[in-house]
Amino acid sequence: MWIGITLGDVTGIGPEITLKALAAWRRESGGDPETRFLILGDATWLTRANVPTGLPLAPFAGPDTPAAVCWLDPRPEPLPATLPAGAAPAALAALDWLREGVRRCLAGELADVAEGRQQRPGLGIDEHHGIEQLLQQETALFAHGDAGCR
Repeated sequence: MWIGITLGDVTGIGPEITLKALAAWRRESGGDPETRFLILGDATWLTRANVPTGLPLAPFAGPDTPAAVCWLDPRPEPLPATLPAGAAPAALAALDWLREGVRRCLAGELADVAEGRQQRPGLGIDEHHGIEQLLQQETALFAHGDAGCR
């Protein structure tokens, strides 16, 4: 089973928190061989954020990728290597990654998707209801209260 996780705003603490949580899960549970994670985000920012944890990451090559934690950036161009906190390109990338997670979830490629939390009222996403809002905007298939796509 694949679970998608978006990085959220890479200029914030989302990438570090995501990677620390995954590393702790692997350390404490020994890792469930049936559960694999697909991190949706920028490879450069992800690699830099992963230095403290050293979590083994592999590029996602499809559902048969053997790694426990993979990454994928569906965007055609990477983010700039440096951005100021709260930069619009980072926020827009976070929305693209969330849309990709939702698309893959609704297509049955992911069992669930979790977002890197962010608060961007100008973009129509708030801290507590980001996935719900995006799903309502992107599809008519979302039942409020269940952020999973099962």
